[in-house]
Amino acid sequence: MTKRDAQNLFEAITARVAASFHRRRPVFITGRFRSGTSALWNILRQEPRTFGIYEPLHDSLPAYLHHELATDPSHHGLTDYFRELRPQAATVLAHFRPEFGACRLTLAANETYPELKAYLDRLMELAGGKIPLFKFVRMDFRLPWLRRQFPDAVIIHIHRNPREQWLSMRARESKEFAEANWLSVYQLNTFAASQLFCVPEIFAPEVK
Repeated sequence: MTKRDAQNLFEAITARVAASFHRRRPVFITGRFRSGTSALWNILRQEPRTFGIYEPLHDSLPAYLHHELATDPSHHGLTDYFRELRPQAATVLAHFRPEFGACRLTLAANETYPELKAYLDRLMELAGGKIPLFKFVRMDFRLPWLRRQFPDAVIIHIHRNPREQWLSMRARESKEFAEANWLSVYQLNTFAASQLFCVPEIFAPEVK
């Protein structure tokens, strides 16, 4: 795909979710693991007006910012997730908290999380005159909160067929499944635990 194709796609997507495209409107791409969020984010990242912000809630973000680690081979065309953030690593990590990606993974519209809001605001400031282009797989149970906090943002949520998503997870992580650690793959334990009080049926005997 050429940069022109990416620009056309970028304009088409934003046109569908907003009446007009404003240079400073943040864009949030969200979805579950293996739903295509990285692919879409990488396409839109080719637009020179964007500032890519990849998985800012990842619990291993400090390691990624301090070291240029290998990218997932299934993320075709992605060679560096954090090239925009790495020069600003000190500023990013001054506001980052590991619990952002592990705790309070469900947020209703009327809830408050000032630390997370302040962190996202700071990341947007780093974009300067460019459009902040976020990509999350740890935000989909927080979408009402995200919309309330950033009412002018463009939110693109990808919903993939669960069966296809599961098969993609199995194919990508065959070694982990073979070693019987499948519950920890893609942080399934983390997300299940975060839903305990919202959906207690997750830990019912028949589920175990």
